[in-house]
Amino acid sequence: MSAFILTVLKLLGSIVSGGLLFQAFVSSHHSKPVTKIAGVVVSLITLLMFVVDLKDIFPDDEADKTEQIYWESVEKHPNAASYRAYLNQYPDGKFVTLARTQIAGYAKAMPIAEVKQTASLPEKTKTPIVVENEGQGAHSLNAAQPSTSSDNWQMIAHYQIKDGLVKDTKTGLMWMRCSLGQYWQGSDCLGNAANYTWDQAMNSPKQVDYAGYNDWRVPTREELKTLVYCSSGKTQSVSDEGLSACAGDYASPTIVKAVFPETPAWFWSSSPYANSSSYAWYVFFGYGYDDWSYKYNDYQVRLVRNGQ
Repeated sequence: MSAFILTVLKLLGSIVSGGLLFQAFVSSHHSKPVTKIAGVVVSLITLLMFVVDLKDIFPDDEADKTEQIYWESVEKHPNAASYRAYLNQYPDGKFVTLARTQIAGYAKAMPIAEVKQTASLPEKTKTPIVVENEGQGAHSLNAAQPSTSSDNWQMIAHYQIKDGLVKDTKTGLMWMRCSLGQYWQGSDCLGNAANYTWDQAMNSPKQVDYAGYNDWRVPTREELKTLVYCSSGKTQSVSDEGLSACAGDYASPTIVKAVFPETPAWFWSSSPYANSSSYAWYVFFGYGYDDWSYKYNDYQVRLVRNGQ
């Protein structure tokens, strides 16, 4: 079908479906020829609607296209948080049943309990760490704790590193090199990062005694954002609220990987969203931006403390 015919059909279809313009035209011309012409036009359009596939004339609206694109992106990087985010965005969407099925599958396959950490570091001690997950009991982490008795800290960029600890010389903060659920061994973070809702994340530092420190906490949004590193050296604005993300040809995850190896993408901050108690801020290290999300979504946690 030619572009010209499609254009004409779309125009006529808009007139008929809208009704008002067409009726105004007919009512303002009471002559028989005009009435006859109007009848012929309506009959012609009605006939064409049966003969021609309406999808060729009236494509799916932008909302349907956007949902399809969103769902395809979820399927490319499937996880429980992504499927929940889809349900939040499209509670009556075309893929709601499938999304709920996938979430149920993740819940069965990955209980939050039982994240065991074992490692063989020199000068280490093994102390059980209890990480409270509100509403789901507690699980013990057999954490290998690096020694901090010597001063042999290594410098990478503006970070000082030793075993599983990082000191940021710009902010004065001390970070765990690994996400909760992982453990430090040799020169890498091993194991899988655990997933937490925001409430669970806020409870996660309870009774944590790591490397001789027991004042670990979930970082604020601003603190967590200081870890974002855009290897391209470029950033771009991504919203009217002043939020930014990495731009250009940058490496992902957007963090200094030599300092924080095996870093997953999504991390909770301790900062609630001011406009709604249902949301809190997170940082996405895939692109290097921060945003707010429902507190029941599953993200990762990296603990921090005020350095001495």
